[in-house]
Amino acid sequence: MAHSDFAQGMGWEIYRYTHRDTGHITDFYTKLGDSGSYSSYLVLVPDYDVGFSVLHASGIADATARSAATQLLADMVSEAVLPALQTQAAVEAKRSFAGTYTDGKNSSLTLTYNETASNGAGLTLISFTSEGHDMIAQLSTQLGGTQLVLQPAIAASGRPARQLSFQATPVVDPTAEGAATGLFSKQFAVNSDWIVNNVVTYGGQGLGTFIFDLSTQGEVTAITPAFLRRAYRRQN
Repeated sequence: MAHSDFAQGMGWEIYRYTHRDTGHITDFYTKLGDSGSYSSYLVLVPDYDVGFSVLHASGIADATARSAATQLLADMVSEAVLPALQTQAAVEAKRSFAGTYTDGKNSSLTLTYNETASNGAGLTLISFTSEGHDMIAQLSTQLGGTQLVLQPAIAASGRPARQLSFQATPVVDPTAEGAATGLFSKQFAVNSDWIVNNVVTYGGQGLGTFIFDLSTQGEVTAITPAFLRRAYRRQN
């Protein structure tokens, strides 16, 4: 069962944290426990590979008041930690992925990290050519939207361990003038990230699939647009 703020899964109470600066949602997988004079939260945050726990022991006899105090502590930790994790994730994304990649055949690809929430925060594809042809224009036509942000994806089975898969996702502003606002009529704007991804293929490969190669030290060395089957080597 899902809600904009909360969800439930097998064995978990899931809290959905919305980042104020980007609007991105981070799911907290939690388990609440109360017994006697004790209350606790176990919290896992898969998006950042972190977690924390809140253990509250007190003489508060009122179970409702004790739980409220525990919840307040969890709120305070969340508000302090999550923005810091988002900031650090942006720093690491810039360092690890942003830059220019080329294949030596009049082909290049440039990624930057966009921090403007209203314009689709994230790892952004700002230029992409193949043998002199503008591929950004082609992808924008096929995927929709003039700005494409790379989102982490699950790699296809059989890929080497030192590869990361991303999907180019069109940025659509659901608040733009003339945009639909109804629950059903706005579907194709707000859900474009999963409606259009890899609907269009070339040679059996989705146009939006990009694969990063990593060195043995975990550094990004190249990016391969899956449909081109050709690696672009990192230059900076």
